[in-house]
Amino acid sequence: MPTLEERARMAVLSKSSGPVAPRVEESPLPDAVPATIVRTFTPTNTGRAAPGELELWVKQHCDIWLVEKYPFPCTPAWLSEEIGKTQGIKPPSVGAISAVFERWVKIDFASIAKKPTRFEGYTSNGITLGLEGCKAKLKAKRRAAEAAAGRRIGRG
Repeated sequence: MPTLEERARMAVLSKSSGPVAPRVEESPLPDAVPATIVRTFTPTNTGRAAPGELELWVKQHCDIWLVEKYPFPCTPAWLSEEIGKTQGIKPPSVGAISAVFERWVKIDFASIAKKPTRFEGYTSNGITLGLEGCKAKLKAKRRAAEAAAGRRIGRG
């Protein structure tokens, strides 16, 4: 049976919408930064980022922040500026980046501090499983809970 991480990678590969197959980018700092599944994205009709594209950009810049050991906090405002510069786009909203952070906390992928909101690092689960693995773990947990709830209802 494939591991959770292998299943997550297979899921990403099967959902690829870009012209190039996703590839795994190994971690530059294996004890602190998870590997990344890099996908290409097809441009949208609206010109906005495709689903998942902003999250990939945020992760890439959080990785850079960790590797470079910058002396300032990794805030949504800093990330927005960096993403805008590197992608050659209007900087994404800090609210959208904060929403990425909230999802990462929910799936136990990253540690996010408040006042000001800032990325502090990846969790041990995040480093071990990667982003897609953490998503798959939460999805499996939800399915198991739904199945258990269904069994309880069926017995009643």
